[in-house]
Amino acid sequence: MYLDDASLKKILLEGDYVTADDIKRAESYGVSRQVSIRDYLLSQQLISNDLLGQAVAGYLGVAYADLNTNQPDDALLAEIPEDIARELRVVVYKKTTKGFVVATDNPVNKKITEALKKVFGKKSFSLQYSLPEDIDDLLAHYRKSL
Repeated sequence: MYLDDASLKKILLEGDYVTADDIKRAESYGVSRQVSIRDYLLSQQLISNDLLGQAVAGYLGVAYADLNTNQPDDALLAEIPEDIARELRVVVYKKTTKGFVVATDNPVNKKITEALKKVFGKKSFSLQYSLPEDIDDLLAHYRKSL
C-alpha cells in the first residue's frame, strides 16, 4: 500500500508523531530537492522506520509486524504459496496457538482475507501491517530458498 505525502502527513500529525513545524520543514526541503516527506523525516531522524510502521498500523487499526527484528524463517514463509504471497504481498509472520499472524503492507485489501481463508482452511489468522520494503525483503526469500 503506497501512502502519498498527504496521507502520511495526516497520519503523523494526527498521531502526534511529528510536529507541524517538522512537516513544514519536510515540505520545503522536499519541494526544493524532490524528496518525499517520509525520506526527509527519516534522514533527519525525526522518526524511525519502526515508528513510521507503528503509526500507519495504528491508523489502519491493526498491529505492527516488525519484520526487521523478528524475521520469520523459511518454513513459516512456505505456509503461503509464492504466487499468492507475491500477488497480495503477504507473508506469515508468526505461528501461535490460535493460528497464523500474517504481515502485509495493505491490511485493508479484502482480497487478502478471501485468499488466506482458502490457504489456511479452518485455521485462524490475523493481519498485521508491515512496511512495504520489509515485505519486499521477505518476498525475495522465495527466490533464494523456497
